[in-house]
Amino acid sequence: MTAILWATAYLFVLPGGTALVRHVLDAASPAWRDRVTRAASEQAPGSELRPGRIIGNLERLIVATLVCLGQYGAIGLVLAAKSLARFPQLSESRDFAEYYLVGTLVSMAVAIGAGLVLAWALGGV
Repeated sequence: MTAILWATAYLFVLPGGTALVRHVLDAASPAWRDRVTRAASEQAPGSELRPGRIIGNLERLIVATLVCLGQYGAIGLVLAAKSLARFPQLSESRDFAEYYLVGTLVSMAVAIGAGLVLAWALGGV
């Protein structure tokens, strides 16, 4: 039963989290997303922010696991590492910084929510 709960949480966090983040970013401002995507593809032709999607999925998996295990302080390390890796882009483009922050906050909300529900289902909260 425990494995099923973990698998369900991870399935929600991965495709569900990606879809929710994408929906919020698209709803926030399609033109804003297009500017950021265009700027990213000019820097790395053919990429269309795919690394960002992979990073977001890994981030959600790690954060949901940390929340379920009660390791809340370690979430800050995940966010710091992610921000450090993106610092040059964050400092160069306000559009990218806003896009990044909205995406990260939605992603964190999904992961923390999934982690809390999983911890509750396992009897930990």
